Amino acid sequence: MLPGRVGGLRWYLLAGGLYLLLVVPFAHTTGAGESDSVALLAGLIQGRLTGEGLGWAGLYGVHFSFLYCAAMLPLAGRLDPSAFVLTANLISLAGGLASALLAVALLRRFVALPWAAAAALGFFATPATWPVWTYAHPFTLALPAALAAMLLLDAARRNSRARRTLYGLGAIAILAVAMGLRADVALILPAYASLLVWREGLTWRRVAALGLVATVALLGFTLLGRLLLPATDGLPVEPLSEIAGFMRTYCEPTSPLRGAVAWVVATGVGMSLLLLTALVAAWTSGRRRAVCAALLWLLPTAVFWLANPLPARHFFLSAAGAVVWSVLLLRDWLPVRPLAGLLAAAVVVSLVLPGPYRLLGRVVEALPPYDPLTASVMEGQVRDLRHWRHWQERWQRFDAEAPSTVILAGTWQDYAEYLLYQSVRGRKCSFLHPGRDGRRGFPGLSHRGRTVLWLETYSARETAADLGAARGLPMPVVAGRARVALRGMPICR
Repeated sequence: MLPGRVGGLRWYLLAGGLYLLLVVPFAHTTGAGESDSVALLAGLIQGRLTGEGLGWAGLYGVHFSFLYCAAMLPLAGRLDPSAFVLTANLISLAGGLASALLAVALLRRFVALPWAAAAALGFFATPATWPVWTYAHPFTLALPAALAAMLLLDAARRNSRARRTLYGLGAIAILAVAMGLRADVALILPAYASLLVWREGLTWRRVAALGLVATVALLGFTLLGRLLLPATDGLPVEPLSEIAGFMRTYCEPTSPLRGAVAWVVATGVGMSLLLLTALVAAWTSGRRRAVCAALLWLLPTAVFWLANPLPARHFFLSAAGAVVWSVLLLRDWLPVRPLAGLLAAAVVVSLVLPGPYRLLGRVVEALPPYDPLTASVMEGQVRDLRHWRHWQERWQRFDAEAPSTVILAGTWQDYAEYLLYQSVRGRKCSFLHPGRDGRRGFPGLSHRGRTVLWLETYSARETAADLGAARGLPMPVVAGRARVALRGMPICR
């Protein structure tokens, strides 16, 4: 028995070792690899500095990651701000390692260990999944929790009725916690259901059981949100209502083609081609149920984020599923070593191939400079790491040259960086709500006698149109890092 256990252990070690080899060299030590995370970390520091905690008005993403914010807030209070950012990034790195190992453990319930280890590559080796582990993000804690919940759920169906209830309740509780860490991780349920369909079919009884798990976990998520989120105007916050409002604001259902292109980029061109080959091969060989099972994993996440496809991280679970199902569908035709080589080639192509817009020779003003549609994920990661080594210099100039009241016209990254710059220096910032205090709808920050209003803009046409509303204001405009803005951040009157 011991040799068998040692032989099984090597596949876990291989998956964990590949994860560390692929991710650690590109991990962030300062800053974060995504504007949302930068704003979230800075907001948590502000919550500590101001004493407002989760109630700091500019805290980004708190309504769909309230448990993550509540867990990280004590760290923000105990650590120096720069140390806090580094620690949050390292926690994500550890969460990725846990996810890789838990993915192997879950997949081995349905397929032999060599295939399970190969399929687990999907959780850290696509353009959507690889960068997430290199910086702080709520999904990096939500995913291992959700995978642990699926393992308990699978244990429930394999055990006696008494243990089944115990495991089922544990799975529901952990899934509710995972959703509190990051709400859209709930999309792991159809991914797990797809494995059941592939192996055993999905009876109405199982559909009802999974529906019950989802419903009770959602109720637990809502209850946790009502308990942890600060009340607004004396009324408890409903996290589901807040998430629905976010989706209404930021989703663009009129551009599904853009979303479909973004899904291919998030999955990787190499992996997308491999998946297409696997689906066609399975369908033509009569394995229709396997193809339907694969789509049950791939489509829910893709459809949910189709109207809000960027950043590529949104397609995490679907992109991971592309690798998983490429392995599961091709394993009948290819031994594990040739398939592993094919996977490695697909991963390399997916990570280093330039974005489709650059391949087509197009310049797209409306996209940020390092958008995955214009640059390869590897190129974007390297540029981002280089940027964070020198990011503070321009904000030092800003502090020295900008007047006391100013409009910062730039990208979301500009605003998030500016907030982090002030936060790591221990400076309290008050968030200015748009439409209040006479600011004509511009959100902003106020600190140490300076008011900085923010105008998000990416293109020259957009800048000209939006700044028209600011012409009557007796204040200058400072250009940020947007491609259309003047580089070096001169003050423009």
